[in-house]
This record gives sequence, C-alpha cells and structure tokens, in this order.
Amino acid sequence: MRKIIILLLFLIYNLNASEKISMAVYDFDPSGLTQELATSVADFIQDGLQQTGRFNLIERKKIQSILKEQAFQKTGCTTTDCAVEVGRILNVDNIVTGRVSQTGSRI
Repeated sequence: MRKIIILLLFLIYNLNASEKISMAVYDFDPSGLTQELATSVADFIQDGLQQTGRFNLIERKKIQSILKEQAFQKTGCTTTDCAVEVGRILNVDNIVTGRVSQTGSRI
C-alpha cells in the first residue's frame, strides 16, 4: 500500500497544476483477498485523487456502465494491453489499475 501511495504522490506532484488530467480508477484484482476489499482499495485511491482537484475522474459506477454498453468483458483483464483498451473505451488519458494482496497484516 505504501508503494502505491508513493507512486500516486509522485504522479500528482509531477503534473501541471493548471491542467486537469482525465483519469479512471479501474477495478483492482484481488490476490488471496475478497473482491470487496480490492474494490475498497480502488475507492480509497480514487477518493485521494479526487481530493487533489487535479484530475477529471470518471465515477466508478459510470465505468461499469460504459464498459457494459461497449460489451467489454473485463474478466481476466490483468495486462497492460487490456488496461490501454479500457482507457480507450473510457476516453481517458490515464488509468490506474492493480492487484491487491496481503502480506502478514499489511495489505
């Protein structure tokens, strides 16, 4: 989790503050955890990005609706190519995706 936060902070500080970036936070894949926990982590990241005021984020519910309309099957979407395709469908410049796992008591 710490690596994700550091990466996001790096991304935020290196962006031009006057220009909002279009972005989507896609579903995270759970690794040995529940999908609900992975979704909570994705929601946490989206909320943090939204609070900066530097991004135009697509609502997570809207993402599912758009992908459903486009008949996009997200099952097994774990590759970079798949994430790029989702970004194209959503018409965003950047997409955040990942895998959530647990090591000891740390997520």
